[in-house]
Amino acid sequence: MAFLETAEKIRGQSMKPGDLRNVFSDCSDIHSAHPSRTSFSSYDAHYFTKFNEHDGLERVLRLEKDSGIRVIPVSPSPVSAEGYQSLNYRGSGTPRPKEHPLNNLQNIPIVNASPVRHYSHIPDAALTPSTNLVHAPDHNRLEIDAPKFNNHDDTNPPIWMNALNSSSLLSPIVINQQHSYPHSSEKLKTATVSPLTYIHSAKALDSLTLPCIPLTTHIRLCLCGELFSYNLSNLQSDPREIIELLKSTGSERGNWMTVGACYRRQGNPHAATAVIQSMVEGEEYGCPRYSAFLLIYLSPLVMARHGVPENELKPAFLLLAGCEADLSKLTRNEGRITLEHQQKSQRWLQKVYGAMKSRSDNIDVDAPSNDPKLPARPPSPSGSDEHLRREVQSLRDRLRHQAGLLSDVRSAKRKLELSYNSERDTRRRVEREIRTMKAERYKTCRR
Repeated sequence: MAFLETAEKIRGQSMKPGDLRNVFSDCSDIHSAHPSRTSFSSYDAHYFTKFNEHDGLERVLRLEKDSGIRVIPVSPSPVSAEGYQSLNYRGSGTPRPKEHPLNNLQNIPIVNASPVRHYSHIPDAALTPSTNLVHAPDHNRLEIDAPKFNNHDDTNPPIWMNALNSSSLLSPIVINQQHSYPHSSEKLKTATVSPLTYIHSAKALDSLTLPCIPLTTHIRLCLCGELFSYNLSNLQSDPREIIELLKSTGSERGNWMTVGACYRRQGNPHAATAVIQSMVEGEEYGCPRYSAFLLIYLSPLVMARHGVPENELKPAFLLLAGCEADLSKLTRNEGRITLEHQQKSQRWLQKVYGAMKSRSDNIDVDAPSNDPKLPARPPSPSGSDEHLRREVQSLRDRLRHQAGLLSDVRSAKRKLELSYNSERDTRRRVEREIRTMKAERYKTCRR
């Protein structure tokens, strides 16, 4: 305990470590100064100060009356000695407490085995039964070792407790059980939960339900100047009633789309198709379950004549395409009806994305040509355009040369044919003359 004989606890108003060294510079050299605690109701500051010389302790005690600073020796007071040992681990020789990483929630113990620590400076706030409050630890904050204090210690909480209790370090997550999403008009409710009390187990995170937006089950309608709300959960399977109501109230497209989507969500694509088509085409087709046939062909849109462009009706077309796809799935075993629903769905999608022609339709069939065709040569992998042009020109020259040779051969053939005819006539004339001469010789010999 020799190291405690040169340590003192100094208390003063609005004192900083720099001021502390200036005040006691004449008494003795200060080895180290540790901020201990601060009062939450005043501006008093507490420091554990260690001097290099033991004689400076008496000079510091005499200085108390002049400067208004209270000096308490550490060694006689067990409480002060314990607080100084908890701050100065090197001087006391005690091992440093084991640190717990903040990213492992299951291994973080609760400070002093107390679930909640209360202080008089934090206002109490009661939690209502409809509100759940969860404090999550800040993983970016540096870890602070909490020293041990006796329950009978009359000193104030440490200085770092005031910083940790700041609202900027921990933000509560308030979830209202009556509403599945928080309202901006409601004030966040806080409770007396110490910042050092973290979530002890990861199971607490599993019970935290994330906020979600509730599904819209009501639409607002106006009839004869009276505004009322219609509950979509009471929709009938026959959509004729809601269609007449929407027409009578002059509802906007949002209400029509909401009703159609509600019918489709309930598994009634027939009614959804009837509602959306009544909005788009301005006619009541009824439900296919109660009518003989549902006309789907894309006639000129009635809403387009009222100034509504087709681009703004694309969501309705997509909903109709989805309903037709659902109907094709419901009638997958019926060949012709399934094909009709698929074609209708395709037409609605083409109304949104446009019709695309196949590549084979754009290819024109070339007329047959009598010109001789040359065999195609494989393309050169590394030839340039100039080299290809030279090759084409050489092929054309060769073709012209061959055409000239062919014309020469044809002319020679014609000449040979003419000479053949002349030779044939000469041979026949000579043969006639020979027969005549033989006949005359035969007659002469008989005489």
